Amino acid sequence: MADRKRGRVAQAETKAKDRAPDAWAVWAAWQGSARAIAGVARAIEEQLRNGRSAVEMQVEGGMQHLDPAHLETDLSPRYARSFRRVLIHGSSRGRKIEAEFDNERVRTPARGVILRVWSRHNASAIRDSVLVAIDGGRGPLSGEPTKGPVSNEPPEDALRKVERDRNGTIALLALLAVCALAIGVVLLHNFTSQDPDSAFSRLFLFCFCENKWIAFVLYGVAVAVAVFFAGPRIFPPVEISERSNWQRVRGKLLGLGVVTFVFNAAVEVIANGLP
Repeated sequence: MADRKRGRVAQAETKAKDRAPDAWAVWAAWQGSARAIAGVARAIEEQLRNGRSAVEMQVEGGMQHLDPAHLETDLSPRYARSFRRVLIHGSSRGRKIEAEFDNERVRTPARGVILRVWSRHNASAIRDSVLVAIDGGRGPLSGEPTKGPVSNEPPEDALRKVERDRNGTIALLALLAVCALAIGVVLLHNFTSQDPDSAFSRLFLFCFCENKWIAFVLYGVAVAVAVFFAGPRIFPPVEISERSNWQRVRGKLLGLGVVTFVFNAAVEVIANGLP
């Protein structure tokens, strides 16, 4: 009897996958802890009418199957940092829900999060109930989730669009950071001009004044690093961690600023005290 029931559920799940979801939502980015992932799994279970959810994590070595009830202790920190895709799904009679957290374009068309609901009744209400659990971890620069319906486009197209918009914002921020660096170079040039005989000033003026091609090469390298390397790593599409990469970087920058200010103030005090 139990085997027959599982067979009916599997058949219903297969039929649901063969058609477009009745309601969906997409996010360009998400950040949260293992506890938050477990919360999404519980939210899905609550909408399944006594059904159970499952968590699958695709990593470099294969697929990890995790128990939502023990996710916080069973999830390896290494896999949390380097996973490719997390799928939380469950089904019951006439209803299927899945939340996909994707860090690479392998099984989904773009990076980000897709929530899909298959149900002939109250699909939008089911989506909105699970959406609350996911939206609490909406990532930096993600914006409001796109929903369907209201949106008539397929969820895959919506995910491509929100990823493209977010990547454009990250690239713009990276370029602004490089421009700020260029302004810093100009200010540093004015500073070094006051003492052109020091070793630092001679090196700086050699690179940025006497041989300007070096400055252009360094600027191009800075743009490439900021846009293609630093930006995507500071703002990854999906993070499973207590603190986001942006929070860590921001903390280090603030710490560096405080240390620099204290150091400069100390040097000035010592210099003023010299005979």
